[in-house]
Formats: sequence, C-alpha cells, structure tokens
Amino acid sequence: MNKTNVALIVYDYDDDFEKLSTFLRLKPTMTQEVSEKEWLVRRWELAANVPETEEVEKHLDALLKLLEPSAKEIRETAEKYRCIISVGIHYYEFNPEIALTPEMLNSLSSLGVKLWLDIYNMWDGETDHDNNHSTSKI
Repeated sequence: MNKTNVALIVYDYDDDFEKLSTFLRLKPTMTQEVSEKEWLVRRWELAANVPETEEVEKHLDALLKLLEPSAKEIRETAEKYRCIISVGIHYYEFNPEIALTPEMLNSLSSLGVKLWLDIYNMWDGETDHDNNHSTSKI
C-alpha cells in the first residue's frame, strides 16, 4: 500500500513559532527545533488531515484549501524564509500516476513556494501487492 505525506513547511524561522502561526492564521500540525553542534534547524509544518494511504492529489487538494485564505501571508513568509510544499511518496507498487489539475497548479503558483517531491520506490521486487502474493523470478 502506498503512503503519502504532503505539508507546507517553513524552515529556519528565527522567531517564536506562535508569531508565525498568528501571522499565517494557521495552526501547525508540527513544530521542531533541533540543535546539532554549530547548526540549528527550526521547522514549522502544516499538513491536512488526510490518511497517508490516500492519493497525492487528495492530500494536495486538502492542503491547498487550508492555505488559500493565507496565500498573501505565505508569499510574504516565502520571501524571507525557506518555504516549500513537501510531497513525500513511498510507492510499494508499480508507477502510480500523479495528475495535478490546472486549479491545483494555479493555487500552488499563487503561494510563491517551491513544490518539493520526494518519491521513493519501496517495492521489494518480489511481492505482487495487487494480488498479495510473491512473484517468481526467472
């Protein structure tokens, strides 16, 4: 079964996360601060409440609907900080398609953030996930 995660991520915000949430008028699903020797990673993240087994398009559509009212604030934030729409896909089956509608592409463009795609092929080469049995190698 494929697994998908889609989120708006703001990296390296240098103030209180609550201020960012107030400015964006959005409540994050996660914040993170990790300090390692000479570097510090700060991350504010918002994902839609969509099961990870749903298709990419459903995740993205739900997230874009959450973000649309705050598009201006997201654009302003993206001018100062690294902001992305992160799409993480773990495929356990053959080449599923991803089809973004023109409306989704317009919404993404209006946010002024990069679309970051991490696609992982997790198929083990032997299991036929559609029929739930192993395939034989020749």
